[in-house]
Amino acid sequence: MKMLPGPATCELTGTIGHETYHRTRFGKIVSKKLTRYRIPSEDFLRNKALLGNLTYAWGVTLTAPQRTAWTAYSLHKPGSIKCGVPQFISGYTWFIKVNLPRLRAGLPIQLLPP
Repeated sequence: MKMLPGPATCELTGTIGHETYHRTRFGKIVSKKLTRYRIPSEDFLRNKALLGNLTYAWGVTLTAPQRTAWTAYSLHKPGSIKCGVPQFISGYTWFIKVNLPRLRAGLPIQLLPP
């Protein structure tokens, strides 16, 4: 921390960039902003790896007709209904939504929509 002299910073409080400005009983102070590093859990890392596998499968493993089938499926089946309005999601998102629970359960990837 360092003390800030002068009237230019007398009303300055808060964070700008990586510096936090304070007013204390000792005067105006600037300190470095603390950033917390969160250690990822095992479940987070597993899900991240599974999503990577599914993304690779969408781009490399699936053929063009299979991707077209997922896209066609997504046009007719809403992903969810919010306030009575169906929310349509993409074929890629449906592919992830269907296959992520399957991979978590140890089942193979489903290449065609249900």
